[in-house]
This record gives sequence, C-alpha cells and structure tokens, in this order.
Amino acid sequence: MLFGEITDPKIEKLKIENGNGLSILEPKIVTKNDKTFWFVFVEEPHETETYIIKGYTADGQLVETVTQELD
Repeated sequence: MLFGEITDPKIEKLKIENGNGLSILEPKIVTKNDKTFWFVFVEEPHETETYIIKGYTADGQLVETVTQELD
C-alpha cells in the first residue's frame, strides 16, 4: 500500500506511475477533520520499486511531483 497526506489545497487529483511508466494508478482521496489523505493498493514488489506521485489541480495542471520507493 502507498499512502500520504495532501498538504497543498490546490491538489485535487493524483496519478501514480511505477518507475517504468507501464502502470498508472489513481488513488482514493479522503478528507477528514480538515486533513486530506490518499491511498492506493499495489502489488508487493519482488525488488525495490520506484513510484512517481503527481498532484494535479482540478483543471489538470501539474503542481507537484514526488518519488517514493517501496521495498
């Protein structure tokens, strides 16, 4: 599972790519008590997998990119 908190209020949509760009996932976004979190289930990697997390505004403008590794 990958998860995190969205701290930029402009971000309304996320897309997550695996390191080789073959898979694009759209995580679930949940807001609770004025905090916004996201999560997505991924297959357990057999080796270290790199994910690129991209945050977009409602009109599709890219505002943030983060890289995360999962062992």
